[in-house]
Amino acid sequence: MAERDYALRLEIERRDDAVSTAFESVDGCPELIDRIAAKAPDEHAFLRAAWYRAAGAEATLVARRNGRMIAAFPTLRAGPPALGVRAVAGIYWPFRNVPVAADLDERGVVDLLAALRAHGALGPVWRLGPVYADDASVARLIAAAPAAGWSVLKRTLGNNYLLDVEAERAAGREWPRKSSLKRLDGYERKLSEHGAVTIDYVTGADWSPAVFDALAEVESRSWVATATDRTGAKFIDPAHRSVWEACAADPLLAQMLSAVIVRVGGRPVAFSLDLTCGTLQYGIAGTYDAEFAKLNAGSLANERNMVWAAERGVTRFDWGAGDSGYKRKLGFVMGPQIVDLLFVRSAFVAAMLRSRWERMVSEGVGDDARKLPLGRREWLLIASIATATAAGTLAE
Repeated sequence: MAERDYALRLEIERRDDAVSTAFESVDGCPELIDRIAAKAPDEHAFLRAAWYRAAGAEATLVARRNGRMIAAFPTLRAGPPALGVRAVAGIYWPFRNVPVAADLDERGVVDLLAALRAHGALGPVWRLGPVYADDASVARLIAAAPAAGWSVLKRTLGNNYLLDVEAERAAGREWPRKSSLKRLDGYERKLSEHGAVTIDYVTGADWSPAVFDALAEVESRSWVATATDRTGAKFIDPAHRSVWEACAADPLLAQMLSAVIVRVGGRPVAFSLDLTCGTLQYGIAGTYDAEFAKLNAGSLANERNMVWAAERGVTRFDWGAGDSGYKRKLGFVMGPQIVDLLFVRSAFVAAMLRSRWERMVSEGVGDDARKLPLGRREWLLIASIATATAAGTLAE
């Protein structure tokens, strides 16, 4: 479909002799967003239309400067429908970022956010996160927000854990260590006492319904299914599974996504699911059949995955938040904070919301972009902004 067929509204926000910035509000998430992803830094290469569509993006605000696409805000509704609060869409946190052209200068980012405020595409309040605090795009938006009329509230959700293979080797430490590979061979020998051990390496064209069936089978016999409310499950719930299937249907995302599945006697008993962008690999999920917990099936999947990734050129591993000691044992170190941001149009309401929003919460909280942890009082405050905004629009 032609780009013009996506457009629901085209509005010129700023025009002078050198610069013309146009905004289109479009349904869903158009293919044209892939243009920014194609030129993005490696860590943002997955921010493609298929990623946002799988996350349920309902509308996208696209910004162009002199005809060149400079930013896109794929969003969905958050909170009560009548209030117009939006949240940046994203399948799995902290991957809820927005594509912004790397060469957009400070003034350009301020103009961008000021224009967004002017036509109200993001409503009186919008959420960006959880995301990494050290992300360059996030830092630029936070820095530009006050000058553009937005207050930014931030809450911390913990820290991620990182392993830099090149740094390990530069420090004279062998990676992978021969002792580690020997240990993995030992895990396989122990597992082989229960049946022949095979390891599937999945990426690109390898994705299939049978692969997702195997992932779901492991998850159904894991602690995720038996000891949690299952909201964090990726494959045993058909709706959650369909999200990942939609991503794997995109050829480029299919190449970025990978899975390592350990089987014993043909039965899948552990997996590691990851997302590779250039030389960086994000760990998304990994679990194991509870019956094989003491036989280190999960460790075998995770660590064989790392060795395979390194063979494909990965030099940095990001395993997200939380560590029971396992990550540090493998050489991971604590990385930047994971933050959840709320952009609020009214400074007064931002001050009222601040104490509620800006407090440390448990790691892992915030996976549902549609749900904002606000009470009745806070929603009433936001309703007051929405009402005032609507009145101002009618007055115009």
